Amino acid sequence: MIVIGLAGQRLCGKNLFAYYLRRKYGFSILDFTTNILAPILRKEGKPVTRDNLVNLAMSLRKKYGIDFLVKKLCERMGEGKYVIAGIRFPEEVIHIKKRFGKDFILIGIECDVRIRYERTRRKGTKEDREMTYLDFLEKEKLPTEKIIPETMKLAKLTLTNEKTKEDFYAKIYQVMEEII
Repeated sequence: MIVIGLAGQRLCGKNLFAYYLRRKYGFSILDFTTNILAPILRKEGKPVTRDNLVNLAMSLRKKYGIDFLVKKLCERMGEGKYVIAGIRFPEEVIHIKKRFGKDFILIGIECDVRIRYERTRRKGTKEDREMTYLDFLEKEKLPTEKIIPETMKLAKLTLTNEKTKEDFYAKIYQVMEEII
């Protein structure tokens, strides 16, 4: 068994990394939005927006503990290879380490804020595309975002994703050849 956690700020390349692992190495992808939060919002008849996701996540963490969401993801795991895209809190790292020990590795992904902002404008929702740089910086202050740099300090290794997809894929490949 192997569990890889990815920590990094919005649009740094966590999902790109996760999809590469699925395609190249057969990893199953787990993430908080797809597997936990979005289904709850839909069941409640609420739109799946960034604000609703953040509010729900923080509400659940406040009620059940900071590591509640990661516990729910871990319950979905059997034997195999998993990648969790979007580890945000140190408590989540601690829980996964306790549960999986040496089978878990946290990888940080860094990317300049201006590059991430430009990615948001190119790839994001209509709301994202209309966001100003100052609005983007304000979103970085959300409780689910501002803790990420602290969590990234727990990473075994950190990759930078500021160039092309091909460059990033080459970095991922190099790291995975060492891990697997």
